[in-house]
Amino acid sequence: MSLSKLSSELDSIIAGFLHDDQKALDALSKVSRHYRAVAEPYLYETLKFNEHNRTSLVKLFLTLVRRNKLALHIKIFIWLPTLPELVDKEWIDMQFLRMRVGEAAQIVHREVNRIMRPMSLNTVTVATKLLKEVFAPDFVGTVLALTMCFAKNVEDIYIVEQRNWILQPVWDALSFDWTQCSSPSFAKLRSLSTAGCSDIYTPPPVHLPSMTRLMINRSDLGQLHFNPAHPFYRPVSPQIGTEPVLQSLLLIRTPSVGPEFVQSLVSFPWLRNLKELIIRAAAPATSTWDLPSLLRALERHTPSLEEFEWSRSNITSQPIVFDTFKGLRNLRRLTVDLGLLCNPLNDVLEELDELGETLPEHLEEVAIHRISRDQYGELVDRVDQALEDMEVCGLDAGHALRSWFSRTPIKHLVLAVVMRIPDDEEPGGWRLLELEPTTFAPVQAIADDLHQMGVTLKVFRDLCL
Repeated sequence: MSLSKLSSELDSIIAGFLHDDQKALDALSKVSRHYRAVAEPYLYETLKFNEHNRTSLVKLFLTLVRRNKLALHIKIFIWLPTLPELVDKEWIDMQFLRMRVGEAAQIVHREVNRIMRPMSLNTVTVATKLLKEVFAPDFVGTVLALTMCFAKNVEDIYIVEQRNWILQPVWDALSFDWTQCSSPSFAKLRSLSTAGCSDIYTPPPVHLPSMTRLMINRSDLGQLHFNPAHPFYRPVSPQIGTEPVLQSLLLIRTPSVGPEFVQSLVSFPWLRNLKELIIRAAAPATSTWDLPSLLRALERHTPSLEEFEWSRSNITSQPIVFDTFKGLRNLRRLTVDLGLLCNPLNDVLEELDELGETLPEHLEEVAIHRISRDQYGELVDRVDQALEDMEVCGLDAGHALRSWFSRTPIKHLVLAVVMRIPDDEEPGGWRLLELEPTTFAPVQAIADDLHQMGVTLKVFRDLCL
């Protein structure tokens, strides 16, 4: 009996066990035509490239041009930064690569015109531009963009630390209205993530109808946000009768992003169903920050928001702190820096005592970051002393805790204490801190009392500044 008559389900299970072993899958694909068909969906599901294995990228492109059905197996596309150790291992003959693509000019034109069928002037312009650039000297970025266009089932794209001549063709491919094509690319894209594409990076507009997650990491995103030509100002609307599906927006280490930018951003319709908004290590906080106005904008424009974070802030001057989160009625998880919750000129413990009055009724977790070691020690000492005073008076020490937590259904409380500070004696160095041993027993006692109430308390070292 031939191999092709055996159970294909069993073959798929075997190939599935080899999912993370590209060499084994490649070997399996060379056994026979039958096993090539079994292995190919797993071989092409996740593709990883970087600038110094672009020979492989061009070979893949030429393969997909001739066997375009293979591209339908691609689900995850990762373009990583240059790895220094690969420079000497794979020397790239650009003349040879251009020659290979040039030899396939006729079929390249045919396939690009097929996937970008000119149903509008915009489509014609982009297709013409990409076809022109794919035969230019710096053609690798265009090959990358067209490879992504062929991958009509791609769900996740992750791009790290690339230069403009690599990225620009990708943004060209992402930033025009694919709904004008009979068989649109990126129709199943769920997540787009970039990291370290800073001053050269222009973010693509979020107009892709299936995208649920956008992460921009280490990029100077906010510098052009008042320019109407900025991509965030001109997203292509989804089809009539459909709702925006973007649920997660993460802006991490974006040094020009402040509350004003986020207020402007959330006003656009494609964010109205947002459920997760993460702003981490953004612009330095100043006295011009109006955080209550930001909350009012979130209440108006993102009523479905379930998770909100604004953390790892460098506070250069005291901003107007967050006032009340009650208007975010669906909020389940809140992460915020202590300096954005409480004015240090006021009594921090008293302000935290009033925090329960400002939280929405369905909130389940609160994480407070950027607590200094001294602030943490003072809070523990004062809470411990208050509980001891209540016991001396014959009162239940846990009564105060139950009273505070009765105002909100919080089930998880997280405190992140900064345990790394710049070392004054060593420029560019860091000094690690230790918690005062006297705080251990009181915190454990408080955590035990909270546990009996169904609340977990976590204290961890926040090493990031």
